[in-house]
Amino acid sequence: MPPIPFDFVARWREFSEEIIAGIQGWRLQHPKASLWEIEAAIDECLAELRARMLQDVALASQAADVSQASAPDRPACPPAAVRSSPVGRTSGR
Repeated sequence: MPPIPFDFVARWREFSEEIIAGIQGWRLQHPKASLWEIEAAIDECLAELRARMLQDVALASQAADVSQASAPDRPACPPAAVRSSPVGRTSGR
């Protein structure tokens, strides 16, 4: 697999630092928070980082570009189970 042409490390490091700063700020605003509340706040913040990382890696994958895929290899639209057609980029509804 060829190297991914995007510097994930720098992007993720920057976002991680924002997450850490957000957690520190939250903790200063909630000095009497219970362990459960701290855990929930940290989980929420880490979920954002996880989602960003997952999105970046998935979109960088060669599998994300289905424009050259044969019909059986293209993803199906879940409600209709109809294979997508390579018509280019479109905006969502």
